[in-house]
Amino acid sequence: MLLTEEVLREALYEIISARPQGSRAVHPSALKCVRQVTFRLLDFPVKSENLDLDTFILMETGTAIHRMIQEWLKTGLPAIRAGVTFTPEVKIDEKNERAAPLLIRGSADGIIHTPVGDELLEIKTVGSNGLASLKGVRDDHVEQVNTYLYCLNILEGNVMYVSRNNTGLMKVFPIRFNPELWRTTEAKIKMAIDAAMEDRLPPTDVGPYTCRICPYDYVCARKKEWCDAEDSRSRLLGVLDPGEGEGEGP
Repeated sequence: MLLTEEVLREALYEIISARPQGSRAVHPSALKCVRQVTFRLLDFPVKSENLDLDTFILMETGTAIHRMIQEWLKTGLPAIRAGVTFTPEVKIDEKNERAAPLLIRGSADGIIHTPVGDELLEIKTVGSNGLASLKGVRDDHVEQVNTYLYCLNILEGNVMYVSRNNTGLMKVFPIRFNPELWRTTEAKIKMAIDAAMEDRLPPTDVGPYTCRICPYDYVCARKKEWCDAEDSRSRLLGVLDPGEGEGEGP
C-alpha cells in the first residue's frame, strides 16, 4: 500500500519546505512571544519538523474556511446591504506609514466598508467545543486584531469564530481599538528590535503550547548559540535602513 501515514508526513514536510520562509518582519499573528519576533527579525530558518501532520491539517482547513467566508462576504454583502462592500486580504506592508517604522508586515482578513465607516474583520477557526464556550474575543487574539486596527487606522472591528467541524456554526464579537494595549504592543516590538540589534534573547513568559508549535523552538529551547554578532547586526540594519553602512554622500 503506497498511501501510509509515513508517506503523508513526507509529503507534508516537502510542501512546507517548498513554501516561502517569510521575511525579516514583525507579524501581528506572532506577537504573543517577543522572543519569536526577534528570531524572525534575524531571519532564522523555520523548522518544518516542528509542525506535525494534525496541526498542518488544522491550519490548511482554517485557510480554506477563511477563503470561503471571504468570498461569501465579497459577493453577498453588497446584495443584502445597500452601500456595503467587502475587501478581502488587506495587506500591511512597507508602504503603510504606521506599520513601516516598526517593521510590521501582514494582512488582515478583510475590511467591511459601510456608509458610516470601515470595520475590520478577522476570521478564526476553532473546534465546536471551543466555539460553544466562547463569550468574547479570545485573549490571545486581542493583541493581533488591535495591531491591525492601529496599522489600518480603523477604530472598530469584528472577530468571527467559525467551527472547523461545522462551518454553519459561528459567533461574531465586536472589538474596538485599545490605545493602551497598543502602547504595550509597541514597546514589545521595540524590545524585540533592540534585542535583535544587540544579539541577545529577550525575556518571554509564554506557555508550553506556544513553545510546542513554535518554528524556532530548535534554537530557543536548546540555547543554541546565535550567529556572529556583526553579521546578524548588519542583516537587521539592512532591514531598518537599506542605506546603512554604504558610506556618507558628498
